[in-house]
Amino acid sequence: MTKWTPTIVVQSLQVLHQPGTDLSYSAMARAHSRLLDAARHIYGTYAKALAAAGIDYTRFIKHQRWSRPRVIAQIRELQRQGQDLSYRALERHNRFLIGAAKKHFGSHANALRAVGIDPATVAKRQIWTRQRITAQIRALHRQGADLRYRVLRKRIPTLLSAARSHFGAYARALAAAGLDYSQINPIRHWDQQAVLQELRRWKKLGKDLRSGRIRVENTSLLNAAKGHFGSYENALHAAGIEYDRIRQTRVWTRESILAILTAENRAGRNLNSTAIRQHHPSLPEVCRHHFGSYRKAVEAAGFDYLKVRHFTAWSKPIILARLQALDRAGRDMRYVAMNANASPLLCAARFYFGTYRNAIQAAGLDYPPLKPLPFWTRPKVLKTLQRLHGDGVDLRYAQIKTTHQALFAAARYYFGKYHRAVAAAGINYAQMLAKNAARQPAPPSTTRPSNNRSAKTAPQIFQQCRAKINRTKL
Repeated sequence: MTKWTPTIVVQSLQVLHQPGTDLSYSAMARAHSRLLDAARHIYGTYAKALAAAGIDYTRFIKHQRWSRPRVIAQIRELQRQGQDLSYRALERHNRFLIGAAKKHFGSHANALRAVGIDPATVAKRQIWTRQRITAQIRALHRQGADLRYRVLRKRIPTLLSAARSHFGAYARALAAAGLDYSQINPIRHWDQQAVLQELRRWKKLGKDLRSGRIRVENTSLLNAAKGHFGSYENALHAAGIEYDRIRQTRVWTRESILAILTAENRAGRNLNSTAIRQHHPSLPEVCRHHFGSYRKAVEAAGFDYLKVRHFTAWSKPIILARLQALDRAGRDMRYVAMNANASPLLCAARFYFGTYRNAIQAAGLDYPPLKPLPFWTRPKVLKTLQRLHGDGVDLRYAQIKTTHQALFAAARYYFGKYHRAVAAAGINYAQMLAKNAARQPAPPSTTRPSNNRSAKTAPQIFQQCRAKINRTKL
């Protein structure tokens, strides 16, 4: 049991602070409750203990009380440091500041203006105003750009959205820019001759004349062709264009489907339905039509569907092995991280074990999993201890705490106590103590007459080291 003193409290806080550990009150209450209680008992408050250790407590306050002067001061400080003051950057790295700015100033832009900063100079996105919208429309008109509604929606959707937001309608934005909407977006009256001329023009330009593409590019032309000629095919024949060559429709057979699947596999491509759509969009549907399902088509081609789909047949041993492998690799195994990076494994763990916690504990791991430190991962701590032990480095508690402070703090962060980290690294702590104690040179045989102490033997030194370790364990 540690006898806490002001020196031990200060040194412990400084050791935890060096690897970047979260020293907020709530984090300390979860991970180092004894140290927190000792700091409060000795110094009165946790903040005073951090101040005695030379640590700024305000850096770890989760909920700060913001005022208008404080918001302005914080923004000026970030500006002095050359930090990104855009809304997205502040929301990502200083979400409390952005919330206080909205509360006291109404918006992020108003807070910047109060500091004397033009929001347009720091904004990552364009800030649209009525003047900027009309200027942009006039510039596009001078360049000869197509300002029709459907064209602008595809090419510059942000300008169209801003025009509708500020003016209520795109036609009003054009009128404010001095343009006539009827001339920009005229209503074309189609007759048979106009339909044929337009189809021949598209053919001359080498454009895609398939009905699906015409429906996307020029819906009015397709509807006029059907209205005047009965069908789009009749309109193409009247324009002197061969319809069968335009369609380019592939006639699918069972043999051609199997040949494509075999060729794709020979080329080393993935045969699952999602990947195959990138090269043959209609192939999965065609397989369902001819074989009943895409799986039956793949199996008819001689391939194992489960391997093609990359399907994992989950079981309890497989789940436990995967969790243990992730732990050995030092991966972030918190619930949120697993949901983002390994959701199939998380779902399987919950299905077979009831909860993710039960699965973690069944794998022999601690719950809740800790967030990996930026530099030190759990495997790196173990490998470093093993390497130092192989190099003959003294791994005793007091020695490592002094010479390898970051390693010492990381070992306690992941394993709770330093000797547990040593044991997890496969090192016998008692034998290591005895070995290092035996290496110490013995004191001289002759002593001064005034000194009544006798020279200590190696077993005595070993017993003294063990007693010291038991006293200094947190």
